[in-house]
Amino acid sequence: MRSKGIAASKLTIPQPLQTVVMRPELVARLDGSTHRVALVCAAAGFGKTTVLATWATGRQAPLAWLSCDVTDRQPTRFWGGLLAAVSTAWPGAGDDAAIELARSGADSYELAISLGNDLGEIDGPVVIVIDDFHLAQPTPQVVAQFVSMMPPNVTVVVGSRVDLPFSLARHRVAGTLLEIRTGDLRFTLGETSALLAANHVTTTPVELHQLQDLTEGWPAGIQLAALAFQRSGDRTGFLDSFAATDRGVTDFLVNEVLDRQPTDRVEFMFQTSVLDQFDAGLCEAVTGRRDAGALLHELAAASLFVIPLDAEGQWYRYHHLFGAFLRARLKARGRDDLVEAQQRAVRALEDRGDFVGALRLASGSGDLETAATIVRNTLRRSMNVSDVAMSAPAVRYWLYEHGDDQITTDPELVLEFVLAMVVTSGA
Repeated sequence: MRSKGIAASKLTIPQPLQTVVMRPELVARLDGSTHRVALVCAAAGFGKTTVLATWATGRQAPLAWLSCDVTDRQPTRFWGGLLAAVSTAWPGAGDDAAIELARSGADSYELAISLGNDLGEIDGPVVIVIDDFHLAQPTPQVVAQFVSMMPPNVTVVVGSRVDLPFSLARHRVAGTLLEIRTGDLRFTLGETSALLAANHVTTTPVELHQLQDLTEGWPAGIQLAALAFQRSGDRTGFLDSFAATDRGVTDFLVNEVLDRQPTDRVEFMFQTSVLDQFDAGLCEAVTGRRDAGALLHELAAASLFVIPLDAEGQWYRYHHLFGAFLRARLKARGRDDLVEAQQRAVRALEDRGDFVGALRLASGSGDLETAATIVRNTLRRSMNVSDVAMSAPAVRYWLYEHGDDQITTDPELVLEFVLAMVVTSGA
């Protein structure tokens, strides 16, 4: 019993609008027979829908497909769409659940139980794909009830930018949960090369590796780079400025990422983007927000291009392209905003004792006066407490980065640091 209010396109496996790089390893994992729940979870542009659609199209057995959109933020709309998808694949299934939905609403546990019972009566495997689940907002407890009491013949496959709003620990422990995440969806060097070739783009091995490092295998970034390569007559320095200058990347990240986030979350990302890597304490120092730790974990959970750097989930960094994009947007808002964020970050790193990190940030922003001050402060501190190990890396870094240029403009400063290096480290 399909609702007349559900667009047929929401129940149809989408067809790719561009060249698809085949990914047989991921398709094979989705074809596995041991999982009951599959979660394909990553940020925008990592090809979740493409992988799911490629796999679903190749299946011989019936399959229910629901593409969620913003209308599914109403729980009743979500369940109406899911029941329509099920009845399209298996006519008659879910009819009683539809009656329950109309009578008791979307918060009824009986709705989930009735649908599960109907699916259990179907002869053969039942696969239900719910794509873009992050756009829907069904009552978590009802969805959890449906997933927890699925009959043995049912598999639910979910594509989402965020984790499901309920625990899948029982399935994980039982070995019946398949998880395909960002690391699995990143393109390999060979897949990046294949996508460029499909777009009739030829690169040198150096350019290919540079693009792979810049995009970190982000499929959308590689596709946008391929289009930009086609438009670019001169590739000199192109990849270095790609994230900050290419209109395709900017439009994609603005429309698909920033415009979908609350204002305070976007501002948090802008300010913390000046940091190469960060934990909650550094984020708090840069933004002044006492809830920085909670907000940082929200970004990671929402797959907003935040990459964990340790197993404990304390340290993170932004995806290279996304970080460059954020800094470019921050700079475009006004130089004062960028400089203030950088100055707060430099002070925070100094307070942490990360003098090389503070130096790198000050130097990268062109603030050579602050960079020299950091070195002087480091030397003063090390001379007072005989902590040689603290000063040597900072002095070496400054001399390596600025010694050649400063030898003609400020030779006394270079000499000061060289002599200090000799005194403190015996260099």
